[in-house]
Amino acid sequence: MLRTSGRTRTHLWQKCVTSTFRTAAMVMRGLYQTHGQIWTLVIPKIDVTPDLFTVDEGSRLLEQGALRLDWTCYEPERQQVALTAIGAYQLEEVIKASERLRERQAPHSVVYMLEPGRFRRSRSNGESAHIAASRLREDLYPEFAKARVFVTHTRPEVVIGTLQSLNTGNDRTGALAISTTAEPSMSPECSL
Repeated sequence: MLRTSGRTRTHLWQKCVTSTFRTAAMVMRGLYQTHGQIWTLVIPKIDVTPDLFTVDEGSRLLEQGALRLDWTCYEPERQQVALTAIGAYQLEEVIKASERLRERQAPHSVVYMLEPGRFRRSRSNGESAHIAASRLREDLYPEFAKARVFVTHTRPEVVIGTLQSLNTGNDRTGALAISTTAEPSMSPECSL
C-alpha cells in the first residue's frame, strides 16, 4: 500500500484509534488533507467518553501519535509505571486506574496512544520517516519508569509485538485487552 506524506512516499498505511468526538474530528481533518493514503479508523460505537482533549491536544495527538495526559498523572517525573490506553473504553479504565494510583500516592503517568504503528520498529527507510522521534519516546516512556502497561481493544500479544521497541521485558511490560463485551485478558507473558 502506498502512503504519501508531503513529498515522501512510503509503503504503509495509518491506523488511528480515536477516543473521543474531538480526536475523531481531528483525525478526519488530517485524513481529508491527504491524497493517496490509506487510513483505518477505530472509533467508539457508543458516545460515552467525554471530550478529554483540547483542540491543541487533539492536533498534537494526531501529529505525534501519542500524548501524555498530564492532568491525570501523579508525579510523572518520578513515575513507577506508565499506563497507556489504546482506545476510548480503554482510556476510561486507565483513568480509573490512575485515580486509584493517585489515592495511594503512587507516581505514574498516563499516555493515550492514537497510532501504535508510529511506535513500532521500522522495517524500511519509508517507515522510518513515519516512526515517532526518539525524543518523544523518551518523554512518554522514560527509562526510570519501572513498569509499562498497555491497555488495548485488541489482543494483548499483538500489541506487545507491535510495540516491541517499548517493551522492557516480561517482568516490566504487560498488555491488557479490555472491550465492552469481554472480560479483560492479560498477555500470557505478563507477570506484572
